[in-house]
Amino acid sequence: MDSYATVECVKGFCGYLAWQDSAIFFFKLMPNSLLFFKFFMFLSLFFSVFFVWLIVRKLFNERLAWISVFFGLGFVPLWLFEFAKFENELFAIPLVFLGIYFLLGDNFSKLIGFGFFLLSLFFWLWLGYFFLGNYAVTEGLFLSGFLSLFFGVLFLPFVFFVEKKFFVLLFVFFLLGGFLHGKLLVFLIPFVVVGIAQLLVLVERKNINYNYVWVLVVFLIIGWNYSILVQVPTQNDWDLIDKVIEIGSDLNIPIENDWSFGYWLIHKGYPAKSFGGGTDKNYCEIEKPFVVLTDSNLTACSCEWTQGFSLPTRKVNIWKCI
Repeated sequence: MDSYATVECVKGFCGYLAWQDSAIFFFKLMPNSLLFFKFFMFLSLFFSVFFVWLIVRKLFNERLAWISVFFGLGFVPLWLFEFAKFENELFAIPLVFLGIYFLLGDNFSKLIGFGFFLLSLFFWLWLGYFFLGNYAVTEGLFLSGFLSLFFGVLFLPFVFFVEKKFFVLLFVFFLLGGFLHGKLLVFLIPFVVVGIAQLLVLVERKNINYNYVWVLVVFLIIGWNYSILVQVPTQNDWDLIDKVIEIGSDLNIPIENDWSFGYWLIHKGYPAKSFGGGTDKNYCEIEKPFVVLTDSNLTACSCEWTQGFSLPTRKVNIWKCI
């Protein structure tokens, strides 16, 4: 949903991205092209995968690097999902991973790695990440972000068996960040993959056959990609966005909306006043007439249901309150 705030920035209005000044500078340079957005997202994912591969190869060997990175893409859905969002972290994640790689070298390399970390701060740092309970969203609740690592959580303890102890210290540092806020869990991806590589070393020493894991990983990767394809906004969502704007225009009445639909209305040209977070209004207390896009049932508000859909996981409805 927030990706459309970024799209509006590319189109020229960046007021919705108040604390992302460095990212805004680059977003303003981009062409307003969905194809370009997708290419940029893929490029960021590609370099993130490549830099993690370099990290594992430096600690183990090339064969384990290939296997563990492939397994990581299956076991950690966050790795793919994070790059399906057109947001400022797309700049930061590859820089952090590259910084970790250089920190594993000599003193001069460590200096370069520290430089990449500093550079990444301009794209992801927000003080709100470090205040527990600052926002009532799942990713902001203590420990909740670890859900996004899925099976990857199981491999984190094996990082403590890595021979290079400086890498273990880095792991503890990033782990503390993950405890603070779920958004920072994405920086644990290299450590999950290294944990996979370390477990493979232990498994291979005991001559344990793990060929069946390849099948599981292939199915998981297919599943994550399918999940991305059916994420919101779907065509049903856009149809309702177009419909509520049409009703508001035809009846010359204002449009109200849950904040979660705000950026989509803005993207379609309607200046929604509710967007980007917060608490939804009590529509029964708003002076009529208006039309509203919401996931609530407004029968008690004497409103007329017009159009919508309901799924096991979500529902969206248009109500005319006249």
